[in-house]
Formats: sequence, C-alpha cells, structure tokens
Amino acid sequence: MAEYAAKLSRAYIRIVGHYSRLGRRVKAIYFDNDDRPEEMFWLIKDDTAYGGRNGLLPLATEILRGMIT
Repeated sequence: MAEYAAKLSRAYIRIVGHYSRLGRRVKAIYFDNDDRPEEMFWLIKDDTAYGGRNGLLPLATEILRGMIT
C-alpha cells in the first residue's frame, strides 16, 4: 500500500519503515513506549499523525495533492 501511495503521489509522500533509523526517531517523537504504532500505517503531516482508518482520507488528500503538483 505504501509503495502505491508513493507512486500515485509522484513521490510527494515519503515512505519510512517502522524499523528504519528514521522510523525509530519518528516513533520516539510521536509515540510513547506503550503505543504499538507498528500495527498500522501512519501518515504524519506537520504536527499531526493519522493512523489506520483515520488516516485514509488524509492519505487520499495527500495523494491527490502530489498528483496535482
């Protein structure tokens, strides 16, 4: 799903793996140790994180934004 989002958005959306170096830094900023962010996808825009079903509409919006720009 992430690869399709990146391709459809013409690389406007940046994909970061949960266990990559950057992914671990992002999780340290946005999530507590008790959270399980690996169980779903997350779209992080500015200071807001959208996850799972709540992230589908923002994801679609960002894909369209990438297609237009």
